[in-house]
Amino acid sequence: MTLADLPLPSGADRIELLQTFVRIVESGSLSAAAQQMSTTQPTVSRRLQTLERALGLRLLRRSTHAMALTDDGQRCLEHARELLEAWQELTAEDHYNPLRADLQLLPFARTGAGDSYCFWTNAPGFDEPPVVLVWHDDDRADVLAANYQDFVFRKMVEAVAEYERPYSLLSHGELAVNLQRWLQNHQPVLRADQYAAVAALFAREGEIAEGDITDDDAQALVQQVIGFPRLDESFAYVREDA
Repeated sequence: MTLADLPLPSGADRIELLQTFVRIVESGSLSAAAQQMSTTQPTVSRRLQTLERALGLRLLRRSTHAMALTDDGQRCLEHARELLEAWQELTAEDHYNPLRADLQLLPFARTGAGDSYCFWTNAPGFDEPPVVLVWHDDDRADVLAANYQDFVFRKMVEAVAEYERPYSLLSHGELAVNLQRWLQNHQPVLRADQYAAVAALFAREGEIAEGDITDDDAQALVQQVIGFPRLDESFAYVREDA
């Protein structure tokens, strides 16, 4: 499970969990974190337990005299810091692209170009928060998927069309092995029809290796499996008076 899989009662709750975890690590103890956050140690401990339970990971090793990050905790810390930085940029009053007051966008990952994948947590007409891509250098956000599950499916399909040695992560080692491992790792996330569609696509290993799966092929499959009227819709996210 990843940080993106955390339950979403609200954007603020998720940010609070990550902020608390980072503060615990940086301050060196739960009591110091509680003092800095003007709350109680039991509250800080409860937030840490909630985060660990949601991720299914042990983040810290604690004893009466010491505290240390686990390997999972170190990875979580790096990701949490990145997401909190993206959150602060999106919500800062003095940001060059300040967020509209009526939008609640919660970053969970970034592209290599610095754009942010976000949950649109107050999107009207959705049962779950849709995933949008927020462009950092443009007043534009694109609706990529109706929910996180559909987003994972879309990224797996698009990765095949973008495959290029030696730049793709899938090219590090045997392609067939990497494809099957990736599929198995994400099977719990995907619906049955999504899993079947990705399995059939990944079985075309020779075409993938030769670059014969085009972006048009990938987008046709995306539309077929997770298409809905607002897919790839764009909207302005910057405050009008900015």
